[in-house]
Amino acid sequence: MACCAAHKHKGNTQNQLEFELEGLMRCVLIRHSNALRF
Repeated sequence: MACCAAHKHKGNTQNQLEFELEGLMRCVLIRHSNALRF
């Protein structure tokens, strides 16, 4: 995973930002669904 992120960062910064944002959104969604569950 970290290797993939580093490789994308070498490509261009925009891809890296989108990649990080996607991961952040997924984390927020998981946290939100967990909060709703309990």
